[in-house]
Amino acid sequence: AVFDLGRPGAIWQFHLNMTRKPLDDIRVRRAIAHALDQKVWFQAFGDFVSPAYGIAPPGYYGALGADDVPKEADWPYAYNPERSKKLLAEAGFPNGFDIDVFVTEREEYKSNLLIIQELLRKDV
Repeated sequence: AVFDLGRPGAIWQFHLNMTRKPLDDIRVRRAIAHALDQKVWFQAFGDFVSPAYGIAPPGYYGALGADDVPKEADWPYAYNPERSKKLLAEAGFPNGFDIDVFVTEREEYKSNLLIIQELLRKDV
């Protein structure tokens, strides 16, 4: 038997408002990126998750692969909680910070934000 199935055609993005403090400091944004362990999404959602290197989901027209990202881009950010804490200290937040976050009530979005919230609470 041959099973032909499709994967969900979605991409979840986490947007940061760079006009609001402290997100206007690139060190804070990089600290957030280094505090997010992408393996957690694989554990939570299984093989439905794959890394995205651009705004188009993998397998879609215009999607980028790892080889499309210039080596000097310092991206994707590797999970590195110590680097995250160092960047926050350099930015003037050695004990972290609080920030309001807005998200829809749709479960698939809310669950991702809860993962992010827990990772940031733990490492940042």
